[in-house]
Formats: sequence, C-alpha cells, structure tokens
Amino acid sequence: MTSSKSNKWIVHAIVVLVALLLGAGVANADRKRLVVLDFEGDDAEKIQKSFVRFLKKSHTVVSIDKWNTAADELGATKINEKNVKKVAKKLKIDGVITANIEKRRDEYIIRIKLRSGTSGALVGGQVNAKTDAPKLSKTAKSDIKDELYGQIDGLESVRGGGGDEPAEEEEEDKKPPKDDEEEDDKPSKFGGKQMKPEEEEKPAKLSKKEEEKKKKEEELAKKEEEKRLKDEAKKQEEEKKRKDEEKAALATKKDKEDEEEKPEKTEDKKAKKKKKKVAESEEEEGVEEEFEPTSGMSRKQALSPANRALDMVVGVSMNMRRMAFTYDETIGTRPAGYKGKLVPGGFFDMSVYPLALGHKRKDIYKNIGATAMYDQVLLVKSKDATGRELKSAQVRYAFGLLFRYPFGDGPTAPVIGVRVRYGSQAFKISQPAPLPSVTYTMLEPGVFFRMPIMDGKLVINANGSFLAVTNAGQIQEAMKYGGATITGFEANLGADYHLGDALFLRALGNFETIGYSFKKNGMLPTPTDNMKVSGARDNYYGLVVTAGYLF
Repeated sequence: MTSSKSNKWIVHAIVVLVALLLGAGVANADRKRLVVLDFEGDDAEKIQKSFVRFLKKSHTVVSIDKWNTAADELGATKINEKNVKKVAKKLKIDGVITANIEKRRDEYIIRIKLRSGTSGALVGGQVNAKTDAPKLSKTAKSDIKDELYGQIDGLESVRGGGGDEPAEEEEEDKKPPKDDEEEDDKPSKFGGKQMKPEEEEKPAKLSKKEEEKKKKEEELAKKEEEKRLKDEAKKQEEEKKRKDEEKAALATKKDKEDEEEKPEKTEDKKAKKKKKKVAESEEEEGVEEEFEPTSGMSRKQALSPANRALDMVVGVSMNMRRMAFTYDETIGTRPAGYKGKLVPGGFFDMSVYPLALGHKRKDIYKNIGATAMYDQVLLVKSKDATGRELKSAQVRYAFGLLFRYPFGDGPTAPVIGVRVRYGSQAFKISQPAPLPSVTYTMLEPGVFFRMPIMDGKLVINANGSFLAVTNAGQIQEAMKYGGATITGFEANLGADYHLGDALFLRALGNFETIGYSFKKNGMLPTPTDNMKVSGARDNYYGLVVTAGYLF
C-alpha cells in the first residue's frame, strides 16, 4: 500500500519532468540555424573557432563546408543580399555571420555583421567586441551576448517558425567544449546549484532542538545568500561602469575609422533608408561594401610609413646659394664669390614600393622601392660687381633605389631606411662672368627616418646623404680654377601633417654643402694668384612646402 508521502513525491516528480520537457521544447524552438563564414584579419581562424564554440551553446551552427558546397552549386559565392538569400533558403539557415578582426597593440577588435537568411540583408548595426587574446574573453562574450543575440532572436525563421523541423546539429556540436569554454555549474535562480527532484528532502517531524538548529542554519544560509547577491550586484555594476568607460573612450577618438564604427543607432531613419538603398545598389553591381585590404590591414595601417606603396608630393621650394673661396691673405686679386637671396621654385618628389601595391604582401620584399626628385628654380637673377645683370638658372634632379625597415606594422611604427641616388645639380651664369658656372654630377648614398606621433596624425621626417661629386663642370676647366677634389653632404628635417588617411601636407628644411680642395693648376682669378687659392665652399639653403598623396 502506497503512503500519502510517496504519492506526493510521485506527483511532484511528474510535474518537474513535464516542466523540463516543456522547457527543452521551448529552448529548442528558440534556437536559430546559423552559419559563421570565414573571419578576416589578424588571428582570425583562432578567434572564429572560439566564437563558434560560444555560439553553439544557444544556437545551431551549420558548418561552413556545407555553405561553400551549396554556394558553388548555386553559383552564389559572392556575399550579397541575392546570393545569401538563395543559399540560406536551400540550407534553411536563419542567419549568416561575418566578421573582420584588427589587432591594435595588445588587443583585438572584432567587428561582427549579421545577415538575415530570409532576405539576405544586413540586420541591425555592426557589433563590436574586444579581447586581449586570440579567443573570446569574458568581456567579449558579454558584449556579443548583449548586442548580437538580440539581433539573432529577432531573425525570421527560414523554415517558417523556429522549430517546425528538427534542428540539424553538426557533429562537432556533440563534442565536449574545451577547457577555456567550460563553465562552472550555473547557479539556480535563487542561488546555489539546481536541485534535482530526487535530492529534495522528505518532510519529517523534528524535535524542538533540531527545529531551532535548522532555523539557525536557514538564517545563516539566508545571510550568506544576501551577501552573495550583494557582491554579484556590485560586481555587475563595476563591470557595467567599465564597459561604459571603454565605450566612451572609443567614441572620443577622432580618426575616420572609429567614426565609421559608430553604431547605426545614432543615424536618423531617413539616413538609414538612404544608406540601405546605396548599399543594396552597390551589392547588385558587385561593388564591395568597404575598403579593406585583403591582408586584413585597416586603411590607416596600410597607408602608414611601414606599409604605404606610394608617397608622392608636389609643391613649392625656396632656395638660396652662398659660395666663398679660401685663399692666402697676400693674394693680389681676390676670387669672386656668390651671395644670393631666397628664390622660388617648383618641387616634385616620389617614392614607390611596387610589391606593396594592394597591401597583400608582408614579406621583406615589399620594402624595396624606387625614388625620384626634381627641383626647378623659377626665377633667379645674378649681378657682377658693377651691377650688370647676368642671366642665371638653377635646377636639380635625382633618382635611385631605397629600402625601408619598419619596427612593426602598425600605423605608429617607426621606420628607418637607406637609399642610393644618382643626381645632377646645376647653377649656370651667362659668361663672361667673374664666377664660373657649376654642374655637379654625384652619387648620393644616404639614410632616412620616419617617426609617426599623435596616433599617426603627424610624422617626423629626417634624411641625410653623402655627396660623392664626380664632376663640377665649368669651374674645373683649366682656364678657370682647374682641377679639385670635391665632396659634400646634405641634410633634411621636417614633418607631415595628415589631413585624412591619404592626403597630407609636408614641410622640409634643407641644408647642402659642397667643399673644394683645388690642385692650383688653373687661371683664375689670375694665373699668378691661382696658386694662392686653396679651396671653396658652395652652400645651399632651402625650404620645401608640398601637398602629398599616399596609396
């Protein structure tokens, strides 16, 4: 014969079992069928695996191999609304997830986008999450759960209602999660572990002492539970405050990339509709939605001194020449020097790294480049001691090879490099004149340095070259000052100020000096006094202001 206590226990067990079955049915109905396409960017494969493991805890994830096979069969490999809708309908997938990952110093920024399986269109705004390792951190999971899961729950089921047919779990869903994904037993709604029906205590009569003891234990447990709940509430409040501070700091960044990352929630309805129409038309025409180099670099990183493929400037120059001779004090006729003023000119300079075009390569060969420079003085006048005006002209050009070595590949990575150029520099004065013309031909081995500061907004430039002069032209003729040993050096210092990612302004100060040691076998200033002229110094001072473009 069954006692009343046993009957109550049986009824209670049946109720619990029915509730569990109904809960499982509801949970299964809420599970969406999703596919996670290949993530792009830094350590994308590792972060994608962690993301998929996390997503499988609450949704069904269809393997990417099934998606690629179906896309190939349907001829729908490009990701746009039309193709996504076609493949999702075939595989009965409710949502398609893509992401791009960018590593900044010691953290990864994950930008996640969700497309609807029923329409193929983007759903909601871009979801951003941060993690400090190539897997999802607790903070990243919390951000994804808060923002992405709400978008997923709002997806319309391709199957017509969430659970009309059994979910087709992937084989890897059945594998136990890895250590970094395992969680401790989840607390029940009221704290502590969930109690199974068989663990419930059967009611029994207790003595007065046992009742008092039990009462004290319950009060103690209640106090501990209240303390635990307060600690949890405090921890959640601190976590929320930290997230708010991170979001506020991210929002204050002024660069264009971070402005593009702002959620679409800040846009009004009209702007949203207009943006959506433009995106749809671009997708239909096969235009990519965003500029993202295939290497996973951001645009700012791709155009930094460490990765840029083209650096080209054009603008104006200001030049001033000063030349003086060294001679014995007993000389009869002193050689004529030159004392010029600042004169304007046109300036062009370009450096190109052919293997960096497209920003796909990361090997050392992308740092080999070529360079060319041209500087033409537009207006220069010379006069002799009597005031007679002498027609004059000044021009310089150089071209050669260069190699850069970046200390990192980020937008603020400093760069050092070497270059070797062949050049010519001429200052011609119509003859007869007391000072001969010069036409220098020279080899210019040198070094350069680039240092981005202010988050890449400003770049410090420094260049230095040794000038190995192989010929100086008319001044070395036997009827002028004769043979000489000639060497020099040049130094430039300045900065770039970026107006945007690709456009910038550049200012450079320049100093160049060329020294002579004469062999005393010429005819100037007189055949007799030539023996008393030992050397000369030809100096050039300049300032260049240009506008530039990067690629």
